[in-house]
Amino acid sequence: MTASATETSGDTEAERPAPGPAPGRINRLAGATGPVGVPGPDPASGLPSLRDFLGAEESRLRDLLAFGMAVQAGKPPGPDGVESLRRKAEADLHAYAFRLLHNQVEEIRRQAVAEQLDRFPRPLGFPGAVLANLAALALGAALVAVTLALDPTIPSRLAELLARLSGGA
Repeated sequence: MTASATETSGDTEAERPAPGPAPGRINRLAGATGPVGVPGPDPASGLPSLRDFLGAEESRLRDLLAFGMAVQAGKPPGPDGVESLRRKAEADLHAYAFRLLHNQVEEIRRQAVAEQLDRFPRPLGFPGAVLANLAALALGAALVAVTLALDPTIPSRLAELLARLSGGA
């Protein structure tokens, strides 16, 4: 007496509903331009119809956003509701476009700075700085050695000058 999964749940393969969104969801979102064979919104539900929101082709995005806002609210818009939702949708679209433009300008600035920095030679690292200081010290020592070889009286004259400056003699 083994039972299969379809027998324990009480459903058979033929009785199971087809996968996909619930019919009520399709009805609310499909509106007047929904798929063929799918009815529009149920007038008794009080939800807005897409054809109430659609206007000229150049304002289609604004109208679709306003319709989405109305559906999200879940209640029918008031007497001035469609126009107020259109104004709010237009304001939201303008704000979004401004943010997007601002972010793109920032990205272009970053790229320009990176390109400008790539044009400069790489800065001297720590090992290079140490070697440059050692070379400067060696060059200074060589210059002192050459100067002393040319005039050996320089150290005694410097000592006398230092004594006079300090007020000693």
